[in-house]
Amino acid sequence: MESTFSRQVSIFRGDICYPHRIVASLVRGQSLQFLLNIIRWLLIAIPATWTNSWLSYVQNKLALAYRTRLTKEVLKQYLGDEADGPDGKVYYKICQYCLLYLCGITE
Repeated sequence: MESTFSRQVSIFRGDICYPHRIVASLVRGQSLQFLLNIIRWLLIAIPATWTNSWLSYVQNKLALAYRTRLTKEVLKQYLGDEADGPDGKVYYKICQYCLLYLCGITE
């Protein structure tokens, strides 16, 4: 459900952001009205652009942090910690088992 403030901003933005007012004042030669329309448009466009850029930046930072954390966790679970040595590493155990099996060596 859209808030009242959000609805009012959408209506205001839609009212001034359509270029017909800016172009109409330019074509009619109303330099003061043209300047006011440009200023009103900039008052909405600059914060909106900054907000969109900030949201995109934060989204990218969160995605990077998530991927980094996920990679570290997977590496920790499957490759083990350095303190465990080769015995704590799953891939080492699997490779050792496969080599022993292929060579026909049983323990």
